[in-house]
Amino acid sequence: MSETGDVADDGPALVSGATGFIGAHLVRRLLGLGRRMVAVTRGTSDVAALRAAGVDVLVDPGDAAGLAAAVAEVRPATVFHLAAKFVALHAVGDVDALVASNLGFATRLVEAAVGAGCRRIVAAGTSWQVAANGEERPNSLYAATKAAFETILTHYAEADGAKVVTLRLYDTYGPGDVRRKLLPLLLSALSSGERLGLSPGEQRLDLVHVDDVVEAFLVAERRTAAGEAGRVERFAVRSGRAVSVRELVAILETVSGRAMPVTFGERPYRVGEVMAPAPGEILPGWRARIELEDGLSALIGG
Repeated sequence: MSETGDVADDGPALVSGATGFIGAHLVRRLLGLGRRMVAVTRGTSDVAALRAAGVDVLVDPGDAAGLAAAVAEVRPATVFHLAAKFVALHAVGDVDALVASNLGFATRLVEAAVGAGCRRIVAAGTSWQVAANGEERPNSLYAATKAAFETILTHYAEADGAKVVTLRLYDTYGPGDVRRKLLPLLLSALSSGERLGLSPGEQRLDLVHVDDVVEAFLVAERRTAAGEAGRVERFAVRSGRAVSVRELVAILETVSGRAMPVTFGERPYRVGEVMAPAPGEILPGWRARIELEDGLSALIGG
């Protein structure tokens, strides 16, 4: 650890999911800190922006031995694993991709990392692994694959001495978000004036700005580097403030000064809809600092 509390530069960080929403913000933050870094991507990923930013790119060869050989040359000190296949309500055609990405690739990556001597792993999980009463009960096949990978991580922690922190992410938002999620759809409707049909809107969200999410990954890394982490830990990255969709729409109207073109009750709730954020111990040493109103105001103003 450095005197400022940053992780000592004892090897590069290896980042998966670097072309995704959160991963891209993490990459920019690491670059801003002057960290050495390598992005591991699929062969189909668009890596032009990464290369333009000076990020080294390692393309997954698609097999365990090939990835192990490539990662051995990198010799990462930390792995940030954010890559995932997300499907809220899967169909039979989604099963192979969910398992291949969230279990197959993820396991190959950790196998390669520990084989290369890496002992610090920070992985992204999901709050959907936990029910509102705190019971470990994944609400979708996507969440079930994330839960299964936590079990795999436990094996590597016990067998190879890796320090593993899984961050269970809640509802994330921020600039550059092109995912077809509720908040980007609401912001698009606000901008275009095109009416958006919604559910009854009583489900509650815990929204965390992407800058705060990125900080959570760095805090978790420092935790593993300082020896504060147990072999396997999991924490919630949540603000602790839950708002209903109806309340979110009202906040958007207040900060924008405009009426939202939405109709509640036009759509049914999705099968397995999460109606309330799951509980969970918040990552020690971290808290969400960007208030929802401030984050939304910056997005609307931008």
